[in-house]
Amino acid sequence: MSMSRPEDHPGSRAETSPDAGTAGDAGRAAEPGQSPAISPDVLVRLFLDQSQDGIVVLDQHGAVQAANRRFADMLGYSPDEIRRLHVWDWEDQTSKGELQEILDRPGEFGDLFETRHRRQDGTTLEVEIAITRVAVNGQRFDLCVCRDITRRRLMERSLRESEAAFHKIFEESSNPIMLMRGDRFVNCNRATLSFLGLVDKSEFLDRTPGDISPSHQPDGDLSAESAAKHIARAMRDGLHRFEWTVLRTDGRSLLLEVALMPMTLNGEELLHVTWLDVTERRRAEEALRRQTVMFQNLFRGSPDAIAMLDEEDCVVEVNEAFLTLFDYSREEVVGKSINSLVAHGQVSTDAAQFSRIVYGSRRAVERQTVRCKRDGTPVDVTVIGYPIVYEGKVIGAYGIYRDITERKRAVEALRKSEERFAKAFNSSPAPLIISETATGRFIAVNDRWIRMLGYDREEQIGRTSKEVGIWADPAQRDRAIERLLRDGALKDFPVDFKTKSGRIRSALWSAELITMDEREVMLSFIFDYTERKIAEEALFKSLKEKETLLKEIHHRVKNNLQIMVSLISLQTMDLEDGDAVEMFKNLRERVHTMALIHEQLYSSGNLSEVDMSEYLELLAQNIGSVFRTPGRCVDLRIEADDILLGIDQAIPCGLLLNELISNAYKHAFQAAGAGNLHVRLRMIGHMVELIVQDDGLGLPPDYEARDSLGMKLIRTLVDQLRGSLEVSSERGSRFRVSFPREENGA
Repeated sequence: MSMSRPEDHPGSRAETSPDAGTAGDAGRAAEPGQSPAISPDVLVRLFLDQSQDGIVVLDQHGAVQAANRRFADMLGYSPDEIRRLHVWDWEDQTSKGELQEILDRPGEFGDLFETRHRRQDGTTLEVEIAITRVAVNGQRFDLCVCRDITRRRLMERSLRESEAAFHKIFEESSNPIMLMRGDRFVNCNRATLSFLGLVDKSEFLDRTPGDISPSHQPDGDLSAESAAKHIARAMRDGLHRFEWTVLRTDGRSLLLEVALMPMTLNGEELLHVTWLDVTERRRAEEALRRQTVMFQNLFRGSPDAIAMLDEEDCVVEVNEAFLTLFDYSREEVVGKSINSLVAHGQVSTDAAQFSRIVYGSRRAVERQTVRCKRDGTPVDVTVIGYPIVYEGKVIGAYGIYRDITERKRAVEALRKSEERFAKAFNSSPAPLIISETATGRFIAVNDRWIRMLGYDREEQIGRTSKEVGIWADPAQRDRAIERLLRDGALKDFPVDFKTKSGRIRSALWSAELITMDEREVMLSFIFDYTERKIAEEALFKSLKEKETLLKEIHHRVKNNLQIMVSLISLQTMDLEDGDAVEMFKNLRERVHTMALIHEQLYSSGNLSEVDMSEYLELLAQNIGSVFRTPGRCVDLRIEADDILLGIDQAIPCGLLLNELISNAYKHAFQAAGAGNLHVRLRMIGHMVELIVQDDGLGLPPDYEARDSLGMKLIRTLVDQLRGSLEVSSERGSRFRVSFPREENGA
């Protein structure tokens, strides 16, 4: 029996005098402006009736003197019935004699104890009682406040049983179970130790999740930070499940499904943790997922119509090819008998027989037959029935339908074509093909085509060109068909075919769209130029040899011109006349200018055009070295675009540059002085612009009247280039030549 002080119970009161609180208050008139005073009897009655506890007043003989409705309801009596009872009529644990002794005991009661009361229907309830003894007019009464604690006791017993069951499950579970306080483990079962490869709990307790995990989880988060987030979420939201990776003592990592559940144990807030090893399950799930995806892709992407059927031969699922072939929507076929969908009229007998064979044979069955579209149109098909067997029982089947209508049509078209055009078609010296435009499926090929590729006619008819494998580059066909459909015809489209032996045949493909047997087909003419290509390659080789020879010629010309330069130099050494020496020097530089052109040609990869930018740099350096003297400082600046000129323009242009630059060095500057010389060569549209400008002495006023040999040569070269010449003499001299660039060979 549990004991407590009376003041700890809501119904406990100290002994009360019968006169307490009544003298002068009960009958006191209300002051003006105040509500009338309530009688103490009324207050007591209100308190008794509204109390949630049962209250009964007993006299010294144990008889009920008063009780509230709650007490009567607790025991299953009416208020009138309860007032005719004694305490031993409901007390279940104490005898009548013991109760009387308690009632006769002198002094005060301050006890709070638990007992069991008996209801009128014989059932019992557990109660907690507080007794207060009072004296009224010399008589002793016991005020008993009773609280029904039956539900509380049931909950406590259930809690004890639950805790016992929890500890049993905790220790004996085959799955790892732990308890955490904050972020540390404070208890674990044996399965946890075994799971991690540990021996004793001391190796595990007081550790954090980060201590038994890799530094990072598979999602890239740090284990310590991620664990803190999961713990916080569980404490905030309740049950929380997530995946986690831990490390065994042997270094192996395991994937877990973790469940965190907040709980209170012995008044302490803890986290209940369970682990489920899902490593193998995840591997199996991933393997199953991959297989499922592969099957789904195969099922959906198959060009053959496929229907998945149950044991009643009803459709469970179909692919897009099925819906396209038989002209149904998915909603119209799922759940329907397959034969009611694709086998109408006379076809139904064959279909029913085929189904019986498939479900009875437990092996794949293939048949070439006829099935029907939604509108009854017959379709020639090859159908394969494949039973699905599970645990020795046929639970369904796959129906695979391959439309062979086009193949049969192609065979028939071939027969008619052979009858009508066999002689002309097969006797053509050029390879000829008749094929479907959209697919490239062969309808007819002639003997020349067969000899060209090496494939028999049977290997090609009814199959597409890609299926036969005649394309060295299948993308060529796609581009050709795109052009054919766009323009309505194809003319000399270059393609490469691969023969049966693997050789590559180069050809020009021409094609037209024609109508044959009420359908559009493609008539192709093939010009096999493989031998011509071989001849062209031989010609190219010959041209390379000639190019080598031409380079050698340019080299020899350059050498011969260099010999002339040397001879002129030697001859100059014997001359004493200054004018003659100057004339020979000019001649030498002009010959050297032409030699540079030939040197550029044979040293570059282009034998027909000269890179004038590179040539100008070499020419300017050569002229500068000739006129370099002590005390003279000429700053030469060259700006040249990348311009290619044929030899017919390069030689006069080079001579023109030689004259203008040489004249600037000779006449624009003093023998000992400084100056600037600017040479610019650029393209403006289709015109070549050449400017040679200096800041020297300038031209003499009568330079035009003099009509020197140098100016005559300059004008002659400009005319040869079919260009124009502008000359000015402001702050030095400026020569501007503009001429049209000719394409090589023009």
